[in-house]
Amino acid sequence: HCVLGMSESEEDDCTTCAVCLGTSGRGNVMLHCHGKGCGLSVHQGCYGVQEVPKGQWQCERCDSQPSGGRPTKVKCVLCPSRTGAMKATNQEAEYCHVVCALLCRNVNVSGSLTPVINEKARQRLGKGHCVYCKNQLRPESEAMAGLCVPCSTIGCRSAFHATCALAEHVITFPMEQGKLCVTAPKLQFLAHCPAHVPDTASAPTPAPIKKKPSKNKRRDERRAQKKLAAQQTSALQIFDTTVEKFLEHQRKLACKLLVDSNTARLLRTLDNARVENMRLRLQAEQSLLAGEAQGSAARSSPGLGLGGDGRGTPGPESQSASRPITPQVVGSVSSRFAPPAAAAPAAAAA
Repeated sequence: HCVLGMSESEEDDCTTCAVCLGTSGRGNVMLHCHGKGCGLSVHQGCYGVQEVPKGQWQCERCDSQPSGGRPTKVKCVLCPSRTGAMKATNQEAEYCHVVCALLCRNVNVSGSLTPVINEKARQRLGKGHCVYCKNQLRPESEAMAGLCVPCSTIGCRSAFHATCALAEHVITFPMEQGKLCVTAPKLQFLAHCPAHVPDTASAPTPAPIKKKPSKNKRRDERRAQKKLAAQQTSALQIFDTTVEKFLEHQRKLACKLLVDSNTARLLRTLDNARVENMRLRLQAEQSLLAGEAQGSAARSSPGLGLGGDGRGTPGPESQSASRPITPQVVGSVSSRFAPPAAAAPAAAAA
């Protein structure tokens, strides 16, 4: 109830439908569930009610409970939400939101909006990732639960739960004469991700859905803080690793340059030593050649007094020169070299 003392029509005018988020229109009666602790309000056409019941009305979830019992917190098979306008599917003890059945692919609805989930849809359960759950830092199990709806923007690959998009007011329903056209093709149900939300500033803002506070809010906050701290730590580690790699590269480059300079200096020293060694060797060879030339010249000259064997043994000339000079020798020598005219007088005088 909006304000105490309101009439039923005024109350319906300020009540929001849990499916289309609109207020009551002409020929589309607003129904209120009288189940214990439920409080669901939906349009007759949005929930698939053929005839308006007389008296109190209950939604399918409350109607399946024992009389006077509190409705159980059933979970939608296509999203992680446990509240909202749900209807029983073609499987036993299985429930699904009306908005999930209208937007999800491979999910059909009958005339009374009973969801019929095909086998293809069941194979894709739990394989999506809701961007709205990720932005709100919900657990990974909730973000991947159920079946996600792709963004209506061409080329966008983002996906999200239908109930998350409904809570963010980013769904455009096809309307016909002021009523939700539930028989329209799924392509006419437009839903957008946070990056492609259309400009709806001129459109009236629908009333938000009241959400019950989460019992595990503190736990979720702690998980979000731990996740953020882990991401920051990982970023710092990556930064430190990058800096270390850069410094190591600079060290290796400096060592390489130093080694190259030392190697060049050593090569120059070796080249100088090799040149000096060659010069000294050439000088030694030249000296050796000069000595050999002098020795050969000395052996070829007659005044050196060397024998025929070349080892300093006296030869015949040296032996004759070393004999003692006697008169016979002198006479023989003088007679050998005396002129022929003077030879007779000298013999007579003797």
